[in-house]
Amino acid sequence: MFFKKNQKIFVFLFALVFLLFSFFATISLNSDLRRSFFSKFIAVHDFYRIKKMKLSLENRDFGLISKSLQEYINFSKLISDDKNYMFLGIYRATDLAVSRAIEQDDYNNLEVIFKQLIKLDNRVYKPHVWYARALSDSDTVEALKHLNIAIEISPSEGEAYREIIRIGQSLNDLEMTSKYCKIYKQALSGGNTQEYPTLFNSFNNDKFAIKLFSKNQINYTDYLSATTLLNKNNIYEFLPSKELTEIEGFNLYFSATEALKLKFKKIYYQDDNKIHEIRPKDITITSQNSYIEENEENISIFLTPKKDEIIRIKHSHIENIKKIEIEMSIEKMNLASKSLCSK
Repeated sequence: MFFKKNQKIFVFLFALVFLLFSFFATISLNSDLRRSFFSKFIAVHDFYRIKKMKLSLENRDFGLISKSLQEYINFSKLISDDKNYMFLGIYRATDLAVSRAIEQDDYNNLEVIFKQLIKLDNRVYKPHVWYARALSDSDTVEALKHLNIAIEISPSEGEAYREIIRIGQSLNDLEMTSKYCKIYKQALSGGNTQEYPTLFNSFNNDKFAIKLFSKNQINYTDYLSATTLLNKNNIYEFLPSKELTEIEGFNLYFSATEALKLKFKKIYYQDDNKIHEIRPKDITITSQNSYIEENEENISIFLTPKKDEIIRIKHSHIENIKKIEIEMSIEKMNLASKSLCSK
């Protein structure tokens, strides 16, 4: 009697169990389907976690943000106590939270989250910087330890140096601030790999490229790469892979990790018989994101960090070029005033 009354419910439950069993049996045998299913599940779950944090972010409630991130971490531990494929979502959510942090209390509320991220993977740059900021008001020695670890991971990025200089300013330790100002200005290696590659696969200060263009910008050469020499005047030489009948300028391509200052002095074009000298007053410059300052001797361009950048330089046309030399300096911008970076 009971079965007859609830026959439809039993049939529905049986069908549901059968479908779930069939589904999981199928994905267990099909690796592509399994990857697709989990990728979509993770994407939906990441979106849900970010949406759940939205109100807390708007209200700057870092206590509640920390609780939301802890729930995220706890959920990932249902899969594994170690780093798993949910780590990237947790990292992104934490990065979003830190982007709203200003005061020391904001970082203190997130300290336990930063510590867990480092435990999951101590090779990632930013969690060491975040954790150091959270510790800086209670344990300066441990904070500096993590900032130095961050510098070892990526020597050219500025966040760790900024924190060390801020701590040094607070302690009136000019010897320490000057030391790290100098290290930062000279650091070239290291970069920032992105989910979607930049022009040079990562943001870095190591290199840039040039493309020469013809009259009316119809034809271009291939990318010609150069290695960056920081903080000194240098002549960068390029040999076009193919001749252009008439050259009217070139584009420079950068994907800088940190803010850079380019200072143009002169451009030299060499053909079979002579060298054409182009001065700053003879060129026009535009850019995608940068800012420009000029005087009679040179033109300075201030590159925005962590963006693909194109500097477009145009002049009157020159024919049959074999070689181009650009005299310019490429400098890192200062992180602090000279009084902190004087020694």
